[in-house]
Amino acid sequence: MTIRLLHLSDSHVKAGAPEMPPVGLADGVGLLRGERTAATFERVLRAAVASGPLDIAVHTGDVVDDGADASYAEAFEILRDSGLDVECVPGNHDRPEAWPAWPAAAASPARPRPA
Repeated sequence: MTIRLLHLSDSHVKAGAPEMPPVGLADGVGLLRGERTAATFERVLRAAVASGPLDIAVHTGDVVDDGADASYAEAFEILRDSGLDVECVPGNHDRPEAWPAWPAAAASPARPRPA
């Protein structure tokens, strides 16, 4: 029996306006090496979905970079739109106590899990 697992980690999604200048890892506008972390996360998820059926998907932390509600809303919208059922475990950048409050999370197959 073969099990297909998608392991995601350290997406560091950070909401922000792309016209602002970069200032760090996932900087003030969510750029990493000149590319929006949210856009990279979307591309990874699209490629995973295109690769064929998955049995399980797990995100093992740092869903967002800054713990901001806007970043979580964007990250969980991306997860919801992917159609994947993703188990999420918080990392040191995450605020798992706030996860149930995000409207996108409530409608998402992504299920944040306590540490």
